[in-house]
Amino acid sequence: MKKLLLVMVLGAGLSVHRLNAQERNTAPHRTFGIACEKCHTPSGWNSIKNYIAFDHEKTGFHLRGQHANVACNVCHRGQGIEAFGEGCVSCHEDKHRTEFGVDCEYCHTPEGWRFPGMFIELHEATRFPLLGAHRMIDCQNCHVNQENDEFTPMPFRCQDCHLNNYMQAKSVDHVRARLSLQCEECHDIERVSWAPARFDHATFPLEGAHASIPCADCHKTGFDPSATNCIDCHRDVYQGARNPDHAAANYPENCSICHSSVSWSPAQFNHDRARFPLVGRHVGVDCAACHVDNRYTGTPSDCNSCHHQDYDDAKNPNHALSDFPRDCAACHTASGWSPASFDHDATTFALTGAHRSAACTRCHVNNQWSGLPSACIDCHRDKYDAATNPDHRSANFPADCSVCHGTSSWTPSTFDHDGRYFPIYSGEHRGKWSQCIECHTNTADYKSFSCIDCHEHNKTDTDKEHRDEAGYRYNSADCYRCHPQGK
Repeated sequence: MKKLLLVMVLGAGLSVHRLNAQERNTAPHRTFGIACEKCHTPSGWNSIKNYIAFDHEKTGFHLRGQHANVACNVCHRGQGIEAFGEGCVSCHEDKHRTEFGVDCEYCHTPEGWRFPGMFIELHEATRFPLLGAHRMIDCQNCHVNQENDEFTPMPFRCQDCHLNNYMQAKSVDHVRARLSLQCEECHDIERVSWAPARFDHATFPLEGAHASIPCADCHKTGFDPSATNCIDCHRDVYQGARNPDHAAANYPENCSICHSSVSWSPAQFNHDRARFPLVGRHVGVDCAACHVDNRYTGTPSDCNSCHHQDYDDAKNPNHALSDFPRDCAACHTASGWSPASFDHDATTFALTGAHRSAACTRCHVNNQWSGLPSACIDCHRDKYDAATNPDHRSANFPADCSVCHGTSSWTPSTFDHDGRYFPIYSGEHRGKWSQCIECHTNTADYKSFSCIDCHEHNKTDTDKEHRDEAGYRYNSADCYRCHPQGK
């Protein structure tokens, strides 16, 4: 039953499209000479979307762009295909009345009548090549009031067309800011849009926060190229600063000394470029601790200007009572106030040996720190007076302790008996004595000595041995004269 109904429906549909000879003679396409099904389909007789069966590519006019979407009768207008005209002017009115002397397709394309075609290339030969958005606009947008659509030469400066844009600009008020009328200084003619604008800010490179702020924030009254100093824009900030008070402290108006373009705060003054570079503990000190009363220029740089109270309060030792010099750097460093580290080597008495570890007050008694004598005996007289082996006082030893003693330790003495006088620590006399008095029998005079009292050389035997020695005499001085090395 279903099959029968389907055959009946199809048969009824096909019968609609069967034309007899009379109908074909009265059809609008009677001159086509082809069967209807070459162009029409059963889906719809009049729908332009269904004029798909006819192959227009085989004709002399290929359908491109907008032509592909136009209904057949828009061009063929109820006439047979043989009556269709040739050339664009068959369908399109020649508004230029052949003044251009070129075919329509030289400037227009099938993609759209208003779509610029080959004339873009033709425009390259003029003083104004079409770039960016200029390629997309209608010719009449620029060539206005042209009689008979004749495109006579036009002014080619930006302001000739865009003066109205210049006058009405508000993002940056061009008129108030006295901006240049040469639009290309800020706008890119190769872009397809008027914005965003760009300006070569080479005279004042925009860095940090400057790069993101609107032009009008700086250029409030105009675009004066000479206003490139910080204070030109930031004077209100300078005047309003209270910590510290820039105006009262007579701060320099070059903001970049302390501030950067990244952010206004925190400020970072480079003290290394000043007369007083910050080192050690000075780095972490609050500015106001030295720059009191908002005094930031002409601040003295000597230690005492800031540390005079520390000087006056010092008790170990008492600086004021001892009349210490007020140049704190002589004993203290910026790394820390204590411990003090006075460079004694820079004085007339360099510290060596045990002197380096001795407490300062051992020498500098009664808080006397200047004008002290530097002779050994001035500090070591008690040891000189108490010495008994030998008795320094009785022997009238020289007061220059360094002749026998070194700074590393007081004992043993370092008198160079072997090198300067007579070998008693080496040679024949090594281990032959135990006390100085054995040779220096006169403790009141250690310059005198005896050679004949401690030896087995009696005068009789010694005289016999020196019978043939000219100038021989039996005494210690002559013994030493002939035997200086004890041999």
